[in-house]
Amino acid sequence: MTGRSTVVVIQDSQVFARSSAALRVLAVMDPPWRLFATFYLIPTPLRDFVYRVVGHNRYAIFGRKEQCMTPSGDFKRRFLEYNAADEEEVHPIFK
Repeated sequence: MTGRSTVVVIQDSQVFARSSAALRVLAVMDPPWRLFATFYLIPTPLRDFVYRVVGHNRYAIFGRKEQCMTPSGDFKRRFLEYNAADEEEVHPIFK
């Protein structure tokens, strides 16, 4: 059995999943990516169907990498697992 996952975006008190989450992310990106957020006008069932098809075929469409990108710098702060204490440089004597 393989694990299933989807993208989830939390904005203020609202939770978005699947195509709605992906489009929320695109809406805050720089142009030209922001233009794709207009797909929000398409009914959710149709958008989610396309989201699932693209997700199922993502390696054929986008290719596959040997190693995932490792976030660094300010980009790290955007992840739920981020802990500012992990970035503090501590001298080995004090560890």
